[in-house]
Order: sequence, then C-alpha cells, then structure tokens
Amino acid sequence: MKNPKIEIGLRIRAQRKKRTWSQEELAARSGRSVYTLSLIERGVNLPNLLTLIDLAQAFECSLDDLIWDGTDASGVSKSAEQRAIEAQIFAEITSMNLKTLKAAQGAIKAILDAQG
Repeated sequence: MKNPKIEIGLRIRAQRKKRTWSQEELAARSGRSVYTLSLIERGVNLPNLLTLIDLAQAFECSLDDLIWDGTDASGVSKSAEQRAIEAQIFAEITSMNLKTLKAAQGAIKAILDAQG
C-alpha cells in the first residue's frame, strides 16, 4: 500500500459512489459527519477502526473492501469473486462448533492433498 490514507479514502469514496450516495447520505447511515468523511475520502485523515466498522456496516461490505487492495502476500491480485467466496467461507467457519470445524479442516486438507 503506497499511501494508506489516500488509498483507503479512494476505496471509501468508490463504495459511496457505487451506491450513488452523497456524503450527506453516508454520514446519516454511518453516524459520521460530512466533514470527517470528506477528510477521509481526500486522504487527509486515516479513519480509526470504529469509523471503518461503521462505514463497512453502512455499505454492507467487509472491512477488507475498505482497506485491502485485493492482492495476497505475494502481490498476486485476487478477483472479487474469489475474495467474496473466501469471506463467505470465513464467516461460515467462525460459526462452526469444534467438531464441525475439525471435520472441515480434514475436508480442506483432503482437497489440498488431491490438488497435488
């Protein structure tokens, strides 16, 4: 990430514009002021975690959508579909009890072993 303030601000602006919301609309939905949102979108201020959570809830998106550029640790870009599937799997895994989680772990290991 080159400049986190600018990149995160641009992602937040893109999420807002994708929904054709004004900053006033986002402010009402997120509980943040228009002034604060303007500073964030212009890359002047970096939003804190609570603000990011409120924005993600307003947009009904993940925090990843606001802070991550879609590349993995090696710099390889992942498609939106792949990121969505990973997020869905993560959400499902976090709701599993220990017995089910162990079974899922075994199934994932078997799939990975079969891939070679």
